[in-house]
Amino acid sequence: MAAIAALEQLDTHATMSRDFADVAARRLSAIEVAARWARLDTPFVLDWLARQVQQLVFLRAGGPRSGFAQGIDESVLKRMDRRNLFCYLDIINRLRGQPAGTYNVQLALEGLLIDLADGLRSCGEKQFDEGMRHFAVTR
Repeated sequence: MAAIAALEQLDTHATMSRDFADVAARRLSAIEVAARWARLDTPFVLDWLARQVQQLVFLRAGGPRSGFAQGIDESVLKRMDRRNLFCYLDIINRLRGQPAGTYNVQLALEGLLIDLADGLRSCGEKQFDEGMRHFAVTR
């Protein structure tokens, strides 16, 4: 059973990596991907997303390509400002710290993925708390 679960998790990682790269390159709808990801375990998705963004920060700093960042096009990476990547990671980490049920998961994922497709341009322009209000929805 553990082997089957591990195999399923590998498939999920691979699918999410493709989705992430395709949304960043505007080849796939952020709304469609958010709907699929909202059906997964929220802490898993946010942890995975934080690791992806950490890898993008590393790549933008000149680090070598490795692991799940292989699918990100160089042109997509170049249009993302490092400061905005940190802002994006801050928003993801803030969501990771929120108790379950205090925000709308699908809406939060839609906002995150739309920002990704937009090259994170709006992230640096937002105040941090304002960005969080964008994702928060009362129960």
